[in-house]
Amino acid sequence: MIVIKPRKNDFEYERVEIDEWVNGKIVEVQDRVNENRKYKDQETGEWKTKTVDEVRFVFELDGYKFKHYSRWMNQSVNKKATLYDKYLKKLVPGLKPDQAVDLSKLVGVEVKTMWDQETGKDGQVWQHVANIKPLNSVSDIAVELNEQELEQSNPEGMPF
Repeated sequence: MIVIKPRKNDFEYERVEIDEWVNGKIVEVQDRVNENRKYKDQETGEWKTKTVDEVRFVFELDGYKFKHYSRWMNQSVNKKATLYDKYLKKLVPGLKPDQAVDLSKLVGVEVKTMWDQETGKDGQVWQHVANIKPLNSVSDIAVELNEQELEQSNPEGMPF
């Protein structure tokens, strides 16, 4: 039996300076359906998969040639959700959890970001946004939905 060593990805990504504030702006909010999101069942301790809606932010950073991206996050504004806890409550002070929001209103917002990095089990280095702050005041992104819109956007009754 011959075992072939997997080829290492030789592509080197543009790295952001870590532990320093970097100015830029949000240029896009991307969304996708992830049909294979892994999670740990709290009762059984088993790893399972589910289908979730996810979002991420696309940044243009001052002094960098390429766009940089946040991690993919569950499209949820629950107070424990990464999207709310690490991004929305910092970008929009006073935003309450579990409110419907229009993320497209964040496109064009000037921000300062602080990046960090971690090394995966495969040895690859992954960078992520460790902190974010708006450079100017951000308009309110909360939206009011009527009962019909609420049911259409959230048919299972889950918190956003």
